[in-house]
Amino acid sequence: MQFYVRSFNNPRGYDIRQGKLPRSRQESYVPWAIAQDGNVVYAMHRAHRERPRGALQPYNAMISKRRRQECETALGMFALRNHQVARPAVKTVSTALISYLNRCSNADTDKTLDVVHGLSRYFFSNTSFARLGTRSDAPGDTRIAKIRFFQTLKATMETGPVPEVLNIQDQVGRVGSRELGGPEKARWVEVNKILRPAYLFDSANRGRRDRADRRNPDPTYNRTLTTTPGILPTGTGGDLGQTHQARERGADRFRRTADSELNAYYYDLDDRNLTFGAGPSGTTGTLLTTAIAFGALSGEALKQYLFGIIGYLVGGGMHSIHESFTVAALCPGINYSQGSFTDMLPQNFTMTQIYQDWWAKYYDIAELGGTHWVHGSASPSKWMRVPQQAI
Repeated sequence: MQFYVRSFNNPRGYDIRQGKLPRSRQESYVPWAIAQDGNVVYAMHRAHRERPRGALQPYNAMISKRRRQECETALGMFALRNHQVARPAVKTVSTALISYLNRCSNADTDKTLDVVHGLSRYFFSNTSFARLGTRSDAPGDTRIAKIRFFQTLKATMETGPVPEVLNIQDQVGRVGSRELGGPEKARWVEVNKILRPAYLFDSANRGRRDRADRRNPDPTYNRTLTTTPGILPTGTGGDLGQTHQARERGADRFRRTADSELNAYYYDLDDRNLTFGAGPSGTTGTLLTTAIAFGALSGEALKQYLFGIIGYLVGGGMHSIHESFTVAALCPGINYSQGSFTDMLPQNFTMTQIYQDWWAKYYDIAELGGTHWVHGSASPSKWMRVPQQAI
């Protein structure tokens, strides 16, 4: 790997250094400028305050936010296309859910078929991501159709693409267990209390607005489908590929509300110059709840599962990585340095060359993102509203 490092002697303003940049009290580097080829030029801490000259463009808040979008999208798209990283953990949860559904079916076949058939509304849509088909593909109401869908759902959980499998796992764990009951339901509810705290998800604290809300729609919002990768602006990011389904992205559909900047979560978001996608991710919480309650995942296995979520939600354009990692950090044993990603990624990914290339290209975000930015938009004069707790 190589990095551009500020030079006082080189006419172009930087030298190319091979190998990792030091991070110690004696020597550390921060992003300082952007070269003509788009690479970041790093400068020694305390030697980065002088404005770059000549062809070098200053590294500022706008560039940092744009690079964060690119960094997160690149990671999300890799996770979306490379299922082998998350597959072991996802398969563990699928096995547990299939066993649960089979036990429920043995106890009460008709009820289980009805509950599973009722879940089909989450999988057959014209606009959602990781759907199994359009509305016209939805299963019929006959008993034969319900049996076939039940078998299809289980088969998809065993061998289907990870995003589609996660969509199924989310609904079976969240809605299915609520209807079918058993000790799994109690475990799910208990874990979800931890992963859906009031200070993030109560309506008074959510800090977002659905632009397609039927009761109060935004007249400027046109619901459109796109294959634009991740959370980049629509129609950009061609070198990162496209999603396998055209979908309505959460990043397009949701906007921050006016009072969000007085919320502690959003104050921190602005102070660190982090990305808003659609607000803290409730789907990350319900998926991790299912992974823990049914699959008993922890440690590396939970990180593998989280990597699958990043493909599903970030590659799919529903959330930013920070919005998922903030919720994942509520899990025991998961430590998230806000804005920095490396400690949250599984070892079967961080040991690959693809990871090394991504890490080096976006070192300013992936490694330094939680510490380097000191010019966020949150003003010290703002006051932070204490999050309203659930009663």
